Order: sequence, then structure tokens, then C-alpha cells
Amino acid sequence: MLPSRLRWHFIGHLQKNKIRHALPLFELFHGIDSLALFQDMERIAAEEGLQPRLLLEVNLAGEASKHGFGPEILRRDLEAVLS
Repeated sequence: MLPSRLRWHFIGHLQKNKIRHALPLFELFHGIDSLALFQDMERIAAEEGLQPRLLLEVNLAGEASKHGFGPEILRRDLEAVLS
């Protein structure tokens, strides 16, 4: 049996259609990779009365096979994320 004080983190790419299922299960989400995903998570969390912690994923290398905000996109979207 696992102790009740465990805090679960979601690491990896989260599909938008899985947000509502994942939000109540995890305290911290690693890898929020787009403004749209961030906004959907914020909206659904508010509907569910949840306040998850989120970490943004940044694709510094610009690899097409990787997820994450590109540096220029992050600069453009950061104000929206912070508000």
C-alpha cells in the first residue's frame, strides 16, 4: 500500500482530450507544450475547482520531432500564460 502523502507528477505529452481525466490525479504537470493546452487546462481546472501546478516545456533545439514552445513562440505567448 502506498502512503497517502505521495504527490503524483504527470511527465510527458498530455493530449487535450485527456485533460479532464488527468487533472484530479496529478499535482504537477511537466511538459505543457502550447498556449492552447495551457488555456484548456486552466479552463477545465477552474470548472473542476482544481489548482494544478504546471511546468512549461521549451524546445530550445527546435527539433521538429520534439514537443514544446519554441523560444520565439514562448516570448510571444508568455504574457498570456502569466495573466
